Amino acid sequence: MTNQVRILATRHYPEAIEQRLAQDYNATLNPQDRYFNTKDLVRASSDMGGLLISARETFDAQCIIALPRSVGILGAYSAGTDHIDISAALQRGLIVTSTHGDLKEKCADLAMLLLLNAARRAFEGDQLILFENGSDGHQRNCSEWGSKRSASASWRWKKLTAHRHTVQPRFAYPSIIITENACPPKLEAGATCHANPDRMLGISDFLSLNCPATPKTVGFLNWPRFSLLPDRSVVINISRGELIDKAALSNALITGKLAAAGLDVFQNEPNVRANPRDLPNVFLLPHASMCAVRYPNCNGYADFERI
Repeated sequence: MTNQVRILATRHYPEAIEQRLAQDYNATLNPQDRYFNTKDLVRASSDMGGLLISARETFDAQCIIALPRSVGILGAYSAGTDHIDISAALQRGLIVTSTHGDLKEKCADLAMLLLLNAARRAFEGDQLILFENGSDGHQRNCSEWGSKRSASASWRWKKLTAHRHTVQPRFAYPSIIITENACPPKLEAGATCHANPDRMLGISDFLSLNCPATPKTVGFLNWPRFSLLPDRSVVINISRGELIDKAALSNALITGKLAAAGLDVFQNEPNVRANPRDLPNVFLLPHASMCAVRYPNCNGYADFERI
């Protein structure tokens, strides 16, 4: 149809998503997954009504101002929008959408997956089977299960994590949550809220980072804060790699301050060579929170359906 909205897919997305884009819009795809610098992006966006973008592309003020006036919406194929200058987008009159609301359940599931696998030292068990041809896990003290668990989250994340803790008896543990904003009691689901993160850390055998990357949260978990955690605690991160100081994390894992860590996000993605991936007490996933077997492409669909 000649009146279809023109959409530019700035990256190579899953096949089903690209098929829907081609079917419902006048779509320009990027099958070679070529990276666009600002100049190339502006040129490719000529006469486009919207862009489907990824979390690994930075849309700063300079880029947003340079976009053709025909572009009216950015559909971010990501939960976060920290790679987009929202203020510049608002001034430009640009609509920005993301998959945040569509990913809450998946991210909550992934947080529990990381927590369990880090606590039970799943990486070491995997290596034992693959490289030592053994199954003598019963001879090893692999569990780092504690009595207190906590979560660091905004209230939107709190609703899901607290819900997980109450509806699944196996995980019905005390939940401690850090939030700057007051939350309606019915959403707390028995969780204890702390406005001061440093006071929370001292009673957190398990710490889950679920908040967006902002000037306040980047570098949040540095060595002084690692030192506040109980010895042999477990840290998981499903938000952004920039929230954790890499050197401090490695030191905490090597010295035994942390028993283990579970990471789904990293600094400088997709290059994770500088992260502690070779340590035996780290369980890693490849930024997989939006992956699901039952609805593998629903997040991409939601993005361009909003467009």
